[in-house]
Amino acid sequence: MSNNIFFKGSCDIDAICCYIKFGKLYIKECSVKTDEHNAIYYTGHSVILNDIASNYLPPKNKFVDYDMYKTELFKRTCNLVVFSLLAESVIGVYENKKSKQRIVYGEAKCDATKDYDKYISGERYFGFKEITKDDYLEFAKEWKFIGRTPTIDVVNNFKNVINRLGDKTKVCFILGPTIHDELKEMNQSAADADKYFKELNKLLVNEFKDKNNISFISPDKMLKKHRFGEYFYYSFQSVLHYKRYVYFYLAKQLKRVTKENIKIKYIPYYKRKYKFLIKHILHIHR
Repeated sequence: MSNNIFFKGSCDIDAICCYIKFGKLYIKECSVKTDEHNAIYYTGHSVILNDIASNYLPPKNKFVDYDMYKTELFKRTCNLVVFSLLAESVIGVYENKKSKQRIVYGEAKCDATKDYDKYISGERYFGFKEITKDDYLEFAKEWKFIGRTPTIDVVNNFKNVINRLGDKTKVCFILGPTIHDELKEMNQSAADADKYFKELNKLLVNEFKDKNNISFISPDKMLKKHRFGEYFYYSFQSVLHYKRYVYFYLAKQLKRVTKENIKIKYIPYYKRKYKFLIKHILHIHR
């Protein structure tokens, strides 16, 4: 068995890894990617992971980029794979009217087959405005809007992924937050995500609870200690982000539940910022 640790997920993966000192080789693939059309895709979404596990590539068009499907996940033997669920709540899913195959695009609360003007105008940010109205109209002829992936389908997608990884690979899921989004007007795409994650988390845990190689960690305990607004801030891309100490808490949870030989380090914010500034200055004066 390899000593590799593989991280696949949203920007929360980046933040958690800041607090882990790896003694083993680790691979980190964060989900956010920009293609040649300047559209942002989440390559860690269960729809994409399921396609990769099934050796399926959708037909290429302006709404699909083959680079989304490039990953080292099934090319390496890993001791531990860590998945984040955050993208499931905010990314839109579309189903082909004939083949029933699915792709991801845009926001889960904004239908690109009808409300494409919001993407074109920049009201709903999803890259630059190089996809035209005609492109959206053609897209609407072949694809229908699903919104968020139905929770049972997310579970089935991950069942396929885990079967492909094999029973010898440990898997840890970072569950979605189930705290009510009190500031949803600032985070439209994540509105009502708490209800979605309550259902998804429950289904996922129930499905895999008897598997010794699968574990779960959750940010909820830290988020519930104080008023919700003190623990979250919202990016303009409508993706949930936590305060830094929540990621530190998740890093400690990861070490505990997976029993991996990893060291947790806490670096105060001012030291991280100072270290970044030094690197930036040195880079400028090379």
